[in-house]
Parts: sequence; structure tokens; C-alpha cells
Amino acid sequence: MFENFDVELFKEIYIQTIAVLSLICLGMVIYRYSILYKLKESKVMKEAAFTDALTRKGNRHKFNMEMSKLVQDESKKFALCFLDLDGFKHINDNMGHDAGDELLIKLSEVLSNAMPEGGEVFRLGGDEFAIVLRNINSKEEVEEKIKKVNEEVGHTIIVRDTPIKLEYSLGISIFPEDSKDRVELTSFADAAMYHIKETGKNGYYFHNEALKSRLENKSKMEDELKKAYEYGEFDIDFQPRISIKDESEIWMEALLYWNHQNLGKLRAQYFLDYIESMGLIINIDEVVLSKGIDRLVELRTKGYTNMNMAINLSLRHLMRGDFVDRICSILEKKSFDPGSLMIEITDDIEQSKVEDYKLKMDRIKQYGVKISANNLDTNYESLSLFKKLPIDEIKVSAEYVERNTIFNKSVLKDIVEFSKDLYYQVVLTRIENDRELKRAIECDVDKIQGNYICDPIDGEQLEEFLKEYPKIRKRVLGEIE
Repeated sequence: MFENFDVELFKEIYIQTIAVLSLICLGMVIYRYSILYKLKESKVMKEAAFTDALTRKGNRHKFNMEMSKLVQDESKKFALCFLDLDGFKHINDNMGHDAGDELLIKLSEVLSNAMPEGGEVFRLGGDEFAIVLRNINSKEEVEEKIKKVNEEVGHTIIVRDTPIKLEYSLGISIFPEDSKDRVELTSFADAAMYHIKETGKNGYYFHNEALKSRLENKSKMEDELKKAYEYGEFDIDFQPRISIKDESEIWMEALLYWNHQNLGKLRAQYFLDYIESMGLIINIDEVVLSKGIDRLVELRTKGYTNMNMAINLSLRHLMRGDFVDRICSILEKKSFDPGSLMIEITDDIEQSKVEDYKLKMDRIKQYGVKISANNLDTNYESLSLFKKLPIDEIKVSAEYVERNTIFNKSVLKDIVEFSKDLYYQVVLTRIENDRELKRAIECDVDKIQGNYICDPIDGEQLEEFLKEYPKIRKRVLGEIE
């Protein structure tokens, strides 16, 4: 029966079969491990997508996802808290960003340790954290839990061998009482946080109807400002500066105003915070710069060759990557005499960004533009930073000097002497009475400005003022001789 059976052929078939089965098994093992690896890799990537790289807490994506889940169940009340450190920028500037990062890591640990059951901490970015307190029953219960957070955060934290006493602002909104909408609930907590920051700092504040009304007014104001920009309702007036030592030199500061359709002319102080928070300040800065230069060129062409213009720009926006390019583009298109235009930087100088400021300012100065540091709270630390910057002038507020010295001249005189050593000119602004005017002269400032000297002038009156300037200057300076 088996006489024709080929043993060698059978062996060969058997070996091949075993090899095929082995390959199949190996393939299945490899496939299984590749699936497990991909699952693990996917899990790691998912965790990374929802985890803050610095603190290892949930990030903004995780926070938004969690909020979307929570608002779906109206039967479960929860509190949303936004926390922002007070003075964190100062720590970053003076101790360095590495120290700032270390502080944030330690703060996140403190917050996590202070969390009650159902509480979770998220880092939204920078020094801003969100806290979600789940399964709460009342506002009083939230307050009790926040007090524990307050106690823990109130302890001194050691960073780089330096003890730091943390202060913070914390805003709270409650679901579903304050709102059932995730975005609205978030905006309420954020507004409550900024309210406590504005009114005193280092504490907490619950959202309420008064704050809601304020938010609604803010939203309405922002809508009006957007339309005002679109319809070209922003324009400039001019406030003269009297040059004490050079009678031939005339300086005007361009002052922004909003020509409101119903309320008339509104000064910048009434809406400046809004346009800054909206990011609209960049566009409006460009409007002011363009209108100011056009008026400057027009008047100098008419023969007022001693006419000069000072225009405010925000330092924080000067640091935007495209902002200087946009400003320089405007300067390139305009034809003005070198030295007749001065740009005033309107924010405090940050020590950590001095080199960046210098690069941007150097670019602007290539167009023959002078730079003034408009630092209303001038101090010696700020003045020392100016040594590194291409500054031509320092503006000091009479209000600041009087508030800090009862106007005994010492601070103003020191600032003037310091500035003279660095070849800066000094302008004393916001002069409101005869005493402040006399002190300016006694302390040897270069220019004076304020409503006591001359109110802002609209464009139609400007040329007439220039004709009368010598008489006006003589009258102002004659009052204090």
C-alpha cells in the first residue's frame, strides 16, 4: 500500500508546512504587538494633547472638554474658579523665567494638595489656573472650600532659595445658577477674577448680577468701538508743549479722541482700556500716527518749519512681530523732516526685554524719529534701564511727583539731573496749577505741558495757535518770573 510512498517528499512538505505555520504565528505576534504599540502611542499622544507640559496638570484643551461634559447635566452643581497670580511678571523680570517656571510648578502642586474631593486643577497658560469644584450644594460650601485653598496658597514658597509670599486674584461662577452655557460661565469667572484684581487683589469674588450688567455694558462698548473704527470716528486733537529753553521750537502732542455720534467728543481715557483688551489699539495707533504725520507735513509745508509732533504708541504692541513692520511701512510712505517727529512709548520698560526694545527702537530711529519714554511712575530702576535704550526724552507726570514727595522738588530734581547726565530732555506733563508750573522751572525741565498751560486744540484751531505761539509762550513763562 505504501510501496510508492515518497518519504523524502513527505519530509519536505512537512518542513515547509511547519515553516509557513511559524511565519503565520510570528506575523500574528508582530501584528499583536504593533497594535499594542500603536494603542500605547495613541494613549501617550492623547495624554500629551491634554496635559500641560510644565505642571503636568490638565491644559486648556482638557479644561474645555471637561466643561463641555459638566454642563450637560443640570442636576449636578459645580463651581468654576479662575486664579491668576498677582505680581508674577515682577518675579519673571527680576528672578528670570526659569524661576518663574519653578514657581508655577510648585503652585500647581500646592493647589492640587488643597483640592477637596471632586476638585481638579488646570493650567490654562502663563500664571492663569482654573479650578473645578464638582458636586457642590451651595455658595457657602464653595466659600469653605476656597478658604482652604486660600490657606494653602498663602504659605511662603521657596524658589531659588528666595521665600515668596504668593498673592492671587480668584473669580468664581456657579453652574447652573449663574449660567448653563459653558462659554458664558467661563466669561463670568474671568470677569470676577479681574474685578478682584482691579479692586484690591489677593482674594476671591463671586460673579453676581452687577458684574453681569458690567459685562453686558462692556460687550456693548466693544461693539460700538468696532463700528467707530470702521466708520472712521477716531481722530486727534493737539496739546502744545512749551519749550522753556528754545523759543523757536514748537512741540504738539497728538491726543486721540472718539467722535461719538451721540455723546460727542470722548477722550481716550474713557475707552483706552477697552481698545487695548480688544487688540484694536494696534489699528488705532496706526490711525493716530498717519493723521499726525499728515498734519505735521501740511503745517511745515505752510511755513511752520519749527513745528514738531509727538505721537503715543503702546510698548506692548511695539513688541509684536509685525507691528514695527507696519509702523515702519507708514513712516516710509510719509515725507517728514528728520527730528520733527517723536514717538512716545507709553508702558513701563521690562528689564527682561530691553534688548528686544532696543532692536525695535533702533529700526524706528532709522527714519529720523525721536523716542520719548512716557513713564508716569518713573523710578530709579526704570531710569537705569533707559541707559541701554536709544531714548531722547523722558516724560514725567506732575501728578506722580506731587503724590510721592508733596512736591518738595527732590524727586523731580534728581530725575532731571540723572537725565541730563544721559543727554535726555525732560518733559513735565499734566501740570494743573501754578505751584507745579513753578517747580518745573526751578528743577530745570526742558518742556512743560498740561491743561493749566493750554487745553487740547482741534485741527481747525491749530494753525491759529501757531501764529500766536510766541505770545502764549511769553505769557506762560512770564507768570512765574
